[in-house]
Amino acid sequence: MDKPKDRDFIETVEGFLFCVVGYLHPPDGYTAYLKYMPDPTGKWSKGETHYTRVIPYYHVSQVEAVYALLKERHPQYLLNCPVRNITVSSVPCDCVRTYYRPRPRLRSLIAEGASDPLEKRLIDFVLLLSEISGVEESDIGVTGSLLTETHNPKFSDIDLTVYGATPSQRMKRALFRAKGEGYPLQPLSRERVKNWIRTRSERFPISPRDLYTIAKRRWNFVTPGSTSPFCCWADST
Repeated sequence: MDKPKDRDFIETVEGFLFCVVGYLHPPDGYTAYLKYMPDPTGKWSKGETHYTRVIPYYHVSQVEAVYALLKERHPQYLLNCPVRNITVSSVPCDCVRTYYRPRPRLRSLIAEGASDPLEKRLIDFVLLLSEISGVEESDIGVTGSLLTETHNPKFSDIDLTVYGATPSQRMKRALFRAKGEGYPLQPLSRERVKNWIRTRSERFPISPRDLYTIAKRRWNFVTPGSTSPFCCWADST
């Protein structure tokens, strides 16, 4: 079995969906953060099960809230890590129902075909990325809700991860080139950037000017066509 990798996903016996973080894991489990929980009112779904996102946005206050929830209701998912010397969320091996890996999921989608419009956009997009970058499809994986099949075609993003230092650098260079060579890849629209700056300035003590500088550096966020954003994560392992 492959070693756990950043942005793999885990479904627990209760149906919680955790995202694997980093490459330091306990011998009997996985370092991961809780991202989705079953909720009848949730916007994400798989079959008859609906899910809600536990962390509305990434901030230490949100992480603390999730840790408090786990401590009260599911303490088995908190670990006092002797290496980091802090408490982290972790999924013990005996609590894992399903382990999701980005590359096999993408290979399966390409081989079997799409079952909804977002999956079709994903497949077309990956084939285009492979063509313009020279990165093999086997070095690309799909993560997020498309990985766990809980995505909603109406609003879910396309989150990809590229494996290996050389493929990651090739993909980065290709994305920079593609934006100026007539491919259907565009930076996030001005309206999306303005909304991103506005929401972050309301949440964090960062000026809109500094956030604009950060936004310009976000090379891995583009729009394939005119709808769902795409995010490419580089993984040097």
